[in-house]
Order: sequence, then structure tokens, then C-alpha cells
Amino acid sequence: MGKPQVIALEEHYLDPEVARHFKEGGPEARDAALRERLNDVGALRLREMDEAGIDIQVLSHSAPSTQRLDAEVAPAVAREANDRLREKVLASKGRFEAFAALPTANPKAAADELFAAVTRIATGPTLVCVRDLPVKDLKELIAYAKANPGKLFHASAGYGSAPHLAAVLFESVAGIKFTHVQFKGGGPATQSLLAGDTQVNFATAPTVMGFVRAGRLRALAVSSRDASPAIPGIPGAEKAGLPGYDFTFWFGLFVPAGTPPAAIQRLHAAMLKGLAKGEVRDKIALQGMDATPSASPAAFEAEIKAEAPYWEKLVRDSGAKVE
Repeated sequence: MGKPQVIALEEHYLDPEVARHFKEGGPEARDAALRERLNDVGALRLREMDEAGIDIQVLSHSAPSTQRLDAEVAPAVAREANDRLREKVLASKGRFEAFAALPTANPKAAADELFAAVTRIATGPTLVCVRDLPVKDLKELIAYAKANPGKLFHASAGYGSAPHLAAVLFESVAGIKFTHVQFKGGGPATQSLLAGDTQVNFATAPTVMGFVRAGRLRALAVSSRDASPAIPGIPGAEKAGLPGYDFTFWFGLFVPAGTPPAAIQRLHAAMLKGLAKGEVRDKIALQGMDATPSASPAAFEAEIKAEAPYWEKLVRDSGAKVE
């Protein structure tokens, strides 16, 4: 009997409204190829992992408008979604022999029960964007917000999303308050900023960089303290006028709880090998992130536990319903 194989299957969605805009041939059309390339990242990773001979990988799925779930229902929903993903794997002409569990957006509800940490993959900041607001950096944005209380509407990608939490932390450090408008994903949030319905947007790089390059949006800064090598030309928060503000988010690799430690170690070693490749790092940089693998699975788990109090407080302050 051959080795059990858990394959990485990632689905990346391009917001329909954004896709339509690019197909119409607007000023951002030059970036359409990049966005389509980002849509294919999952398939590219799968092929590269197969070519590298990696025999244990993880199955994950990312859908638009993901809902955050109550503690009582999250595990059951996770397993139900996992069953749907399993059907996709089984439909792949017998190529795959097993599957891993779908992560949920509710860490307390199901993460400890369902998953074991392998490694952090990549880390990146969000971008602080405006359209025609008369400010040129974070210092002026803060001054404008203080001079116009209640008049700055922030387009959020959804309660508890990385852009939403980045904005909540910004408010705390800057001593200001936005009026948060929640959308079902980063695409609709960005469209509201483009339309002038909102005035500021914290967003991930793939969501807004096409519009920034085309001159339709302005990026005042990245949300990390220092500038990001993956997003050249945009200052860090400290240089842009807000010392003490530092927000980044990360992606990590997890496997089902109960996976043999030896298998987790093999997967970690394979990921380190893959993330050391220049072409892999370049693909991660296309998404505005930097490859940041963990030293070991134990180190990654320790990092998560150490960060938990910080994230729990930030989530509570944000009003997101993550219990």
C-alpha cells in the first residue's frame, strides 16, 4: 500500500464585480493578467508540490463572504464543508487518497479540536487607501478624522477580517473613530471606495494594487511599522506619521488533529524546502506578502498561543462575533 497522500487544494475567487470591471478594459486592464494569475495560485502550488515529490500536504478552501460561526455550530459546519471538499478530491480521477480538514474562522470553537500547526507560510500588511480625500499621509488622515468626527466611513471586508481588525487597531493607536461599513469581502468594499460611498479602506494588496497603480486609489501607507519589500514604493506606518501602529496578518499550514508527529515533521521540512525557492517567494510577493516559515511545528504552535490574547482583545474591541 502506498503512502497516504493529503493534497493541497486551494480555491481562489475573483470578485465578480471586479472581474467585470477588468473585462471592460478600463485603466486597470493591464493588471488583469496579474489578477487572473492570482486566481490560479492554488493550481500552481498543487503542481509545484507534486513536482517536488511532496507526499503530505493540506487541503484548504477559501470562499467569498465567509461567515464566522457560533461555537456550537462551527465544528459541525467545518466537517460538512470538509465532506464537500472530499467529494472534489474523489472526483479527481483517483489521484488523491486522502484529505485534510477545512479550517474554520472560529479558533476557539474548533481549531484545537480539528487542527495541528505545521508552519507559518507568509506574512503581510494591509494597505491604507483613499480615493480623493485631501490627505497625503497617515498624519494628515488622523488630523482630518479629528477635525471631521463621524464623517469618515471605512469600507470593511467584513467583521473580524484582517482589514477590519487593521482598522480597529488604527483607531485605537490614532485616537480616532471611523464609521465602519461592513461588506461581504474585500472586492465590494473596494468598489464602495472607488464609487465614493466610503472614504477610507484597509485592504490586502491583491485587492487594491491594480487600482493604486492605475491612479484610481492612493495608498497612504502599509499597516506594518516599516515598509514591506513585497509592496515597494509605499511607506510604513511610522514614516507615514503613526509611530506605534504595526499590523500584519499571516497564512499558515495546518493538518487534522491526530496526524502523526513524524508526518507533520516531514510536511514542515517539505514546506521549508519549497519556501526557500526564489520562484515560490516571488509568487508570494505577488500577493503583497513575504515568506515567513516557522522554525518548527512546535515553534509555530507557540507563536499562535502567544498571540492569542492580543488577537482576542482586538477581536473584542472590533465587535466581531467570534466566541
